[in-house]
Amino acid sequence: TGTVNPGNNETTPKCPPGKYSLKSGLVGQHECLDCPAGKACLGGENLPVPCDPGHFCPEGTTKPDQYSCYPGTYTERTGLTSASECSQCPKGRYCAGDEKKTEELKKCSVGRYCERGTAAGKEKLCPSGRSCILIIPFLSLSLSLSLSLSLFFFYLYLRDSYILLVIL
Repeated sequence: TGTVNPGNNETTPKCPPGKYSLKSGLVGQHECLDCPAGKACLGGENLPVPCDPGHFCPEGTTKPDQYSCYPGTYTERTGLTSASECSQCPKGRYCAGDEKKTEELKKCSVGRYCERGTAAGKEKLCPSGRSCILIIPFLSLSLSLSLSLSLFFFYLYLRDSYILLVIL
């Protein structure tokens, strides 16, 4: 494929997907350059574009969403060059790999927990006879000569139908 040169009805070569050129009037596709890492090259006369959020682009990538971050990882950034640049999914959440924003990360289901880097469908069941830990922060203010602020955490454990309350 190519474009027609109106002066002599000859076809001017275009770069294939995964390659680009900064000059016009190519003699052949051998003048095209490999698309740099972190970018995608659609081919033709298009210049490289940054890789999409949720994706990475190794050298020679043809589409900005060609390579998704792996399950258990995500990214909001553009222009990543390899999967190792994707961030691990935080504790309490799981990732399919193609999420583009932190808000898109899914919370672990009730009765399950997610460690850092948990992939979709890989949530772990809470231990037998227990539910997962529920943390309830309480704020306590006391006024005397000075104002003091203290923060208490209550941990609730459910085991054999009994609730154990621990105050730290």
